[in-house]
Amino acid sequence: MERTKVFEYLKLINDRTRHQFDLSLKEWNLTFSQAGVLRLLYENDGQMSQREIEKAMQVSHPTIVGLVSRLEKNGFVTTHTCDTDHRNKIIESTDKALEHRAYVQSSRKKFEALLLAHLSDQDISELERMLSQIRDNIFALPLNE
Repeated sequence: MERTKVFEYLKLINDRTRHQFDLSLKEWNLTFSQAGVLRLLYENDGQMSQREIEKAMQVSHPTIVGLVSRLEKNGFVTTHTCDTDHRNKIIESTDKALEHRAYVQSSRKKFEALLLAHLSDQDISELERMLSQIRDNIFALPLNE
């Protein structure tokens, strides 16, 4: 079988998307990954455990610690120890995070529209189906930690 460029395209799209989104959020002192944490908090009534965020974002504990630390330093979240499990940290969005919610969501929607410009609804549905299958394939692989 001929060599495809799927891996290269996915990597390029991911890198460029992160860079462009980071630029759009720079004035708020946010990054793509930090906005991802805030999005999860928005979807979960403004509060989640750090472990839940790690699992949802499929990233390591040190990565989440760094993201949350920077979000807390910039006033987007507060943290406290879980009352029932002192090993777990609870992350809560602040009023500042809620003030920026509409902007973050709007930026994401505008950028997604740019990415999908010139694709028909059928093309987008097929792309979502294929990407979903690729996601399922990668998550079926064992993690070698």
